[in-house]
Amino acid sequence: MQSVTEKIKELLISNRRDLLQADASTYETPNGICFDGIVDEQVFNEQPKKVIFLLKEPNGNDSKGKAQECYADWDYRSWLQHQQANAEPGGGGDSHAFYKTFYNVCMWLDVFDDILEGNRISYEDYIISGRFNTEVLRGNLRKTAIVNLKKTWGGATTNWKALNNYLQSEKVLKVLRKEIIYINPDIVLCGGREVFDFARRIFGGEVQKLTTANSRKMEYFWKDNCIFLDFYHPSCRKKRKDLYDYSAEIFNMLCALY
Repeated sequence: MQSVTEKIKELLISNRRDLLQADASTYETPNGICFDGIVDEQVFNEQPKKVIFLLKEPNGNDSKGKAQECYADWDYRSWLQHQQANAEPGGGGDSHAFYKTFYNVCMWLDVFDDILEGNRISYEDYIISGRFNTEVLRGNLRKTAIVNLKKTWGGATTNWKALNNYLQSEKVLKVLRKEIIYINPDIVLCGGREVFDFARRIFGGEVQKLTTANSRKMEYFWKDNCIFLDFYHPSCRKKRKDLYDYSAEIFNMLCALY
């Protein structure tokens, strides 16, 4: 029986040509497919509620922020599992240093687990507990999936016009819909307003609002028993305590919807 990871990779490979053609940047710079999905399928399937992250695109710039002359296909999902979650040295120069983006991802997964268990704690107690330690956080990545709207390499700053053009392709949208169906999450955290708007265009659904205690509003929509939420991008520069407190409040409200 095929695993979900195998199904997703097969889906992307079988649509590789269409995914590349949808990206106008490939006309000037040879690009490649970045295979994404569930980080660790066994751990993911053990979660009582499956939370995943929908982001824009992988950053293909080098360590100095410079774009490459050409890009090859890359198993981004495998890199997340082995180099990021398991801290294994990677072949071909792949870094196993824990990326800053994933600190917030893994912290939010901790917060969500605590809310599910009715064990909401303060940010200060969370830090004191030692769960924000890098090696402890790594393990949280195994609980989730990371899906990119764009399956080809991008830069540090997203060209939203280019992404919009990319998502005009019905074949691209079909691939994204199938991938989410395969993963079958309960909650999709959309990394930023633009990603949330794209998600609604791709999947449909009526936008509803959550209002926090301090009157901040957050939008979401339902699709096939899954909630898509307009959320912060993991690399946003807000204070981590604010991100922690906000996520605790929002997740508490989300869990009440089920």
